[in-house]
Amino acid sequence: MDYKTIGISGNPGTGKKTIAKLLANRINYELIILNDFAKENNALKHISKNTEVVDEEVVRKKLKNRIVKKTILAGHFLADVIDQDNIDIIIVLRCSPKELIKRYTERKYEKNKIKNNLITELIGLIAYECIEKFGKKKIFELNTTDIDPEETVKIIKSILDSKEHKKNNIDWTSEYINDENLRKYII
Repeated sequence: MDYKTIGISGNPGTGKKTIAKLLANRINYELIILNDFAKENNALKHISKNTEVVDEEVVRKKLKNRIVKKTILAGHFLADVIDQDNIDIIIVLRCSPKELIKRYTERKYEKNKIKNNLITELIGLIAYECIEKFGKKKIFELNTTDIDPEETVKIIKSILDSKEHKKNNIDWTSEYINDENLRKYII
């Protein structure tokens, strides 16, 4: 495995933080959780009572000094804060919108936040942004819906160890079309 910087991205609730921690321990990489990094570097702007926005420019500048050895970066806004040349591979974690409803409800997300996150997962926005910025060759989408974190890490490790790995494209649109409950959250 000759990757200096590995990205783990995906919508909230897909397992980024848990999986990134397990993977970093398994392969002995430094781990930067981007949400935590933004907080530690005073890069959060409060917009409303329950909403914070990341100052991407601050995070981008601080990251340049921080990535000096083998590093895993994990966060949903990864594509917004790292340059194309500073990342070798990105694993985009995906999860069924029906499962995300359960997870967001458990986390007590507000209805509008659930809706926004479900829409971005349905249309694959994070995967799309990563492909647009970094190119298809660096992106691998992984469905984590029914896989426990340990198994997910094994799959990621096999992707990292292999020079050739099957690319995939996850599409939730048929799930949306066939599930009235899911449509209720989005409409």
